[in-house]
Amino acid sequence: MTSNDHYLSRSEKLRLAHINERNLCILAKIYEFAKIAHEGQFRLNGDHYISHPLSVYKILRNEFQVRDIVTLATAYLHDVVEDCHCTFDELRLMLENTASLKTGGLTLLEIEGILSAVESLTLVLPDDCSPLKKRDLKTIMILGKLATANQSALFVKMADRIDNVRSMSSSGWKTSKKMAYVRDGISILTFIRSSFIDDKLEYSQQRAIIDRHIEEFRGILKALGD
Repeated sequence: MTSNDHYLSRSEKLRLAHINERNLCILAKIYEFAKIAHEGQFRLNGDHYISHPLSVYKILRNEFQVRDIVTLATAYLHDVVEDCHCTFDELRLMLENTASLKTGGLTLLEIEGILSAVESLTLVLPDDCSPLKKRDLKTIMILGKLATANQSALFVKMADRIDNVRSMSSSGWKTSKKMAYVRDGISILTFIRSSFIDDKLEYSQQRAIIDRHIEEFRGILKALGD
């Protein structure tokens, strides 16, 4: 756990994350659930799979300045239904059991927000699709789900794609596959950016952050030879 800030002392975590005591305890419990769910799974670079949800969490907190419990919890949980033997009923039960924590548990509204976000990020693709058709179908399904997703799902999807793109160098993928994945990432970030249409300062700041990541992706495409 040394790669995540849950390893820091309580005072350090409160100072660095600006997250209250209740949320820290809840996030620690949710992290352990995700860690167990992903046990035995590995990234293409050989890292334990839990390193990906951890990276998504860090991107949200450090680059998007996200602090709300629903979004940060979703970062840890976004793949547990799609990639693990975990059902939404089991996920709901775990979230409801946070009420046993001395610092207090999740509210019903927070639980529903997390479940809704995870559902929006969970894809079930047909087994008989060819790899090429599966990639195209996945992008269409992602955009379709994001169209009705809550804001937590939108943030997690962006951080998820950012971490995956940054990890491509050790994936073993062919250059053509990397380029296609980055292009899809630009489409996803651009689509999500369009949802931040309000003139509020917060939305203006988020659009600027998304723009920087889109430029990062374009730079990667250029380096790949696009």
